[in-house]
Amino acid sequence: MKNRTRLRPYRKLLDLLDLRGALVSTDAMGCQVKIANKITAKGGDWLFGLKGNQSTLHDEVINVFKQAAKNQSKNIDAPKNPSVSSAADVDGGHGRIEQRTARVCHDWGEWMTANKRWSALATLIAIDSHTEDLGSKKVSTSTRYYISSRKLSAEQAIAATRSHWEVESMHWCLDVSFGQDSNTTRGENTVKNLAVIRHFALNILKQYKGDRYSIPRRRRQCDYKLSYRSAVLGR
Repeated sequence: MKNRTRLRPYRKLLDLLDLRGALVSTDAMGCQVKIANKITAKGGDWLFGLKGNQSTLHDEVINVFKQAAKNQSKNIDAPKNPSVSSAADVDGGHGRIEQRTARVCHDWGEWMTANKRWSALATLIAIDSHTEDLGSKKVSTSTRYYISSRKLSAEQAIAATRSHWEVESMHWCLDVSFGQDSNTTRGENTVKNLAVIRHFALNILKQYKGDRYSIPRRRRQCDYKLSYRSAVLGR
């Protein structure tokens, strides 16, 4: 019941939007058949992140990419290994360098069964991220998986997932730097005004070129040092 309540705003919002030709992305919580069907019924396409909430589908997508990396079996009765294409790009900023590689599959044949519930499913996506912190030299790697109703190339998959995570990273930054999720303000006008102020402050912190500090650290420096705050504000 809790998940249904949390997903209700998604569905209400979709009812209000003209989705013709749009690619709608959401995190794993919104990866639901009903939401996918609503988007396609309104003329749009969807791009969903995968995690444990769709455990069978998530496991099968991972398996597809594992099978694609193997040599084709000599057993003629075995299903043909899926084919995968890939593309990569490199992005720098905020004191780190990130290389992202997108692997996409449109040809999974008999390797998946969970996708029968997802009638419009057209693309499986794996995004491999390799990030190096320029200060600490620490390297981290991760792989995220997505599904989409649009037949995306590897280059298009990188662009689409990057656009999604730009929104996610802003939400994360607002929560970490400004405590947005823990704020208990309920008054409608107050909530709207606080949202405007937070986004305004976040944009100022992002645009500052005087150092390579993280946004949370810049926020703290503004709290502690009047001279730093004046520099950020361009005074």
